[in-house]
Amino acid sequence: MNREFEPSDSRPDPELGRMLHEALTGEDETRFVSEVMARLEGARSPDRAPSWDTVLGGWARAGIAAALLLAAFGSWLVTRIEERGAGLSVPETLIAAEAPAPQTETVVSALFDEE
Repeated sequence: MNREFEPSDSRPDPELGRMLHEALTGEDETRFVSEVMARLEGARSPDRAPSWDTVLGGWARAGIAAALLLAAFGSWLVTRIEERGAGLSVPETLIAAEAPAPQTETVVSALFDEE
């Protein structure tokens, strides 16, 4: 039976195991362990890891661009609603809670139909 590699195969791969064993075993096991531990401590060192403000700073430009885009779209939408509305401003429309909600087709046609 030919065993081919499958990502969901849970059995150990003998060839990979042999290669790992050769690469990780050495004559001085204590020295190997101390080198691995030193690298691990170096990876955890605070001067290698970015600070929280650096990480947030990397997201700032994208966040500002998204906020500006959303504000521009909202402004355009409010302007279209006020131009096409029944003479009511957006706050007046939002406050008029007793009125039944308009049908979706009415809102879409009011926004996008040219009359």
